[in-house]
Amino acid sequence: MKPPPACRLDQVSLSLGDRTILQSISLEVGRGEQVAILGPSGAGKTTLLRMLSAGLPPSQGGVRVLDQNPWQLKRNGLRRLRSKIGFVHQDHALVPNLRVWQNVAVGRLGRPGNLGHIRRLTLASPSELRDLHEVLEQVGIADLLFQRTADLSGGEQQRVAIARSLYQQPALLLADEPVASVDPARAQQVMDLLLDLADSRDIPLVISMHDLELARRNMSRLIGLRNGRVLFDSTPGEVSESTIKELYALASQENEAP
Repeated sequence: MKPPPACRLDQVSLSLGDRTILQSISLEVGRGEQVAILGPSGAGKTTLLRMLSAGLPPSQGGVRVLDQNPWQLKRNGLRRLRSKIGFVHQDHALVPNLRVWQNVAVGRLGRPGNLGHIRRLTLASPSELRDLHEVLEQVGIADLLFQRTADLSGGEQQRVAIARSLYQQPALLLADEPVASVDPARAQQVMDLLLDLADSRDIPLVISMHDLELARRNMSRLIGLRNGRVLFDSTPGEVSESTIKELYALASQENEAP
């Protein structure tokens, strides 16, 4: 029997006041898929990721994430679901005054019954520090374990954010423009880290991004989003140059969703 998709949107729309952000979106992301969401700024990419992360309910349509409807769950159930979803934010969403290991340890704070993790943010056990060191080693910054996060470079902070998702042991990994502010060489390094994380756990990876060529080289599926609508949903080889021009060229002539 075929397993259910990791997430599914069925004719989903989202409106804020008189503005429509997402319009009649239907898509599925299978377990183990690697998907890039492309589109101009304001196309609705971040909003779509928030929907997939069980962080934003739709105005219309159905949502299932990890085979659950987030908006039919009670508070603890929703917290359990969200604890299984890793989200690498564009601004990293780190606490500057905490040490690196503390920011990584935050990845498991959402788990029900893990209130002890909050207390251990001030004093980790030797076994926890070993686990944290191992995670940081996988992203190449194990030597920064006890550094103050605010003192790190932007690239190092980005790796801390990825390590936090790795430590979380998610069943679904989302990343919002993780390579938007880095040079091409570092962009590929970041992509490699995210892909390795997804591959090692056989979990789906969904990334919003602008770099078409980077997406074509690394991702198995491309979704083009414009004005809150899906323009295409194809493999990299199936997306024509004329379609890409339509995705970006028309955006400058139309009102874009935020």
